[in-house]
Amino acid sequence: MKKFQFNLEGLLTLREWEEQQSRQELGLVFKEIERLNGLLANLSNQVAEAFAAWNENSSKSFSPTDRHALSAQLAELESAKAKAHVALQEAFEKREVEMDRLALATRRKKVVENLKQKRLEEYKAEFSRQEIRENEDLFNSRYKGRMES
Repeated sequence: MKKFQFNLEGLLTLREWEEQQSRQELGLVFKEIERLNGLLANLSNQVAEAFAAWNENSSKSFSPTDRHALSAQLAELESAKAKAHVALQEAFEKREVEMDRLALATRRKKVVENLKQKRLEEYKAEFSRQEIRENEDLFNSRYKGRMES
C-alpha cells in the first residue's frame, strides 16, 4: 500500500504562515502599546516637573513672561498627553482587531489540521483492513493447500 500523503499540505503551510503573521502583528501592537504607556508616563513626569518648577519660582520673583512660558510648556505637555491617549486608544482597538485575526487564523489552521488527522486515521484504518485481508487470504490459501494434500 502506498505511503500516506496529504493533498492539502500546501494549504496547511499557508495557514501556518498566516497564523505566524498574525502573531507577529499582534506582537508589534503590544510593543506599540508598551511604548505609548512609557511615553505617557514620561509626559506625566514632565508635567509634574513643570509644576514643581512653577512652585519653586512662585516663591521668588515671578514675571508675567515666566508665567506665560510655564503655561505654554504645560499646555504643550497636556496636548502631547492627549495625543498619546488617543494613540493608545487606537492601539487598543488595533489590538482587538489583531486578536480577532489571530483567532481566525488559528481556527482556519486547526480546520486543515483536523482534516489531515482525519485522513491519516482513515488511511491507517484502510491499511489495517488491507493487512487483515492479506492475512485472511494467506490463511485461506494455506488451509486450502492442506485440505487438497
